[in-house]
Amino acid sequence: RGGSSLWIDDAHFDLLEDEKLTSDPPAPLTEKSLQNLISFAKIYGNIRYFYPSFSLQNYDWEHFVLSSIDKVENLKNSNEFVGFIKNTFTPLAPFIAFENTESNAKQHKFFNESDKSKDVYLATKHIGPATGTKSEIFQSQIINANQSQREMEGIVFQYIDAAQFKGKKLKFKAYSRFESDDAFSEGQMWLQINISKDEVHSINALPKPILKNEWAEYEVEADIPENADKILLALVLIGEGKIWFDETKLEIIDKKNIVSEGEPRNFNFEESDFGKIVRGWTLYPNSEMVGYKGTITNQFYKGAKALLIEADEKSRVILPKINENYTEKIAEDLFFTSPAIIRTDSIEVMKMLEGNDTLPKIFNDSLDFSGNNRKSRLALVIIAWNIFKHFNLYNQDINQWNDVLKNALQRAAIDKNEIDFLETIKLMVAALKDGQARAWDSKQSVRYALPFLWEWIDNKLFITKVSPEETQIKPGDEVIEINGEKAIDFLNRNKQFVSSSTDQWQIIRTLAEIRAGEENSVIDLKLKTLSGKDINVQKKRNIQLSELYEERPDQVNQYKPNYYYIDLTRVNDKEFKELSTKLTKAEGIIFDLRGLCLVSEHFLSFFVNNPIQSFEWRVPVYTKPNQEVKSYQITAATITPRSPHINAKLIFLVDKRTIGYAEAVLRLINKYKLATIVGSNSAG
Repeated sequence: RGGSSLWIDDAHFDLLEDEKLTSDPPAPLTEKSLQNLISFAKIYGNIRYFYPSFSLQNYDWEHFVLSSIDKVENLKNSNEFVGFIKNTFTPLAPFIAFENTESNAKQHKFFNESDKSKDVYLATKHIGPATGTKSEIFQSQIINANQSQREMEGIVFQYIDAAQFKGKKLKFKAYSRFESDDAFSEGQMWLQINISKDEVHSINALPKPILKNEWAEYEVEADIPENADKILLALVLIGEGKIWFDETKLEIIDKKNIVSEGEPRNFNFEESDFGKIVRGWTLYPNSEMVGYKGTITNQFYKGAKALLIEADEKSRVILPKINENYTEKIAEDLFFTSPAIIRTDSIEVMKMLEGNDTLPKIFNDSLDFSGNNRKSRLALVIIAWNIFKHFNLYNQDINQWNDVLKNALQRAAIDKNEIDFLETIKLMVAALKDGQARAWDSKQSVRYALPFLWEWIDNKLFITKVSPEETQIKPGDEVIEINGEKAIDFLNRNKQFVSSSTDQWQIIRTLAEIRAGEENSVIDLKLKTLSGKDINVQKKRNIQLSELYEERPDQVNQYKPNYYYIDLTRVNDKEFKELSTKLTKAEGIIFDLRGLCLVSEHFLSFFVNNPIQSFEWRVPVYTKPNQEVKSYQITAATITPRSPHINAKLIFLVDKRTIGYAEAVLRLINKYKLATIVGSNSAG
């Protein structure tokens, strides 16, 4: 380059192997190494996700696993393994132990029960999967296990005017009994004094909570200031269980110590119908939202009726017991155990929250993850497997997950590169049996597709549409072989890499994944044409995925006066709201739900005359490993009528591509008979 001369002769190229591959080449696992990694994976998952310590929440667990692979693989016997686990994990989780039987492991004592200074009980609570990503719905928490896990109390209340009580002492009395299997739940009565609509003067509670399962009288008192405006009388359930209240009354003591009595409205609940609260008493709306019910029952202290406040069992978060241990079988005659609840004191908790107990790093900062690196592959299998096993929605077969881990580790050890490793990960994801789970390599391009669409019909694979430039094949041609393999065998071999809860959805996803790939990658096909002739063709993935699609009308199509077609897989909430004013005179609407639904269930508000209850959103809450116990955080909404009301006959189109949220919307439509549903079985 420049003004000089250069002579070159005898030039050649040398192919250099990837440095990452040569420094950590594929190699099969020995039987002992495999067992070590399986045992390590189980212990790591238990401690990472269910050892209740604030300090572990933000620890760099991924690099912890990666840095441990070499050491774990080379441990020679059980003694070495136990020693490594204790040395490695004890700085992170001091309370771990090994026993030779499962019963000994479960009964192992980590804390002195007589130590009264340990007054805080820490447990782990995962709302949804613990993926480490920020979410408004999903979160992982360390919680105090001796407190209610509901967001608020169950409160039935009424307001009374404070005018006649100003400058006097007021006692609020009631008979009550309480029933709960939770040691930390209780009943309460409150007197709240309001000076104005927005200003609370004070809230007084019972000096001792209601805990007995027998009728007894309780009272709470307060001095009422001269500027008091309203007084709130509250009957309360804190936590889980049931509480009954009856025969409420007020006792007023003036400055001369003269006592008089008064009654709240409907003081003995006799004016209420069974099952309903009326006449003065109200269940606080937020209490109802978190799972409390207030009803009138025939279990009374006096008369014929009483108030019952109860916590809904469906939405109860089930926590481990105080002295319960988590236990995993590691090898024959070897069981790992750690406490489900850690007992500590307030000072230690504050230290952890303030970050005073920094944890040691045992790993090299230069470690990096790569599908081309053997240690990385083994570490990634262990990390992913623990999330899948502990938090998946559909497959709780722990024995199957143990097999998945064993097979994935064996494959990952000998995978040649990240392409091979992607198949290993896909096999793990397929075990989820979740139709919306995917695995992919972001470096691989999947923007291109074969120049045709195909579909599995009556156990045969047919071409259903071709691109305009395609001349060799036509719709109706049957695909007999793919890359020299019978179409059915090729499909079945590739189905194993696709996660699905049903066979039909698995076939759809498999065919879609076969069709897509890198630009100009090729596939060999043997076809039987409509004329019955067999032909062999080679096709390239040379069109954009979005270029070829199933023929449908426009996403909004008025196909005759006052009759519409609307594709809800292409129209969202905002677009439908804008469209609603045009539909007021519609006599009939066909909604297409053959795919993923883009609108929320609240679009139905334009078609209902009265409020209807929407479906429940059930977010799983995990408090124990291996999905031993699963609770649910349940929320529900009401779909209320909205203007403009659309009084049209409705038809919904459904087929095997209708999946997930679309199926939930259709269940709602079916429950309330809002429309006719036409088509075939959905994906789920």
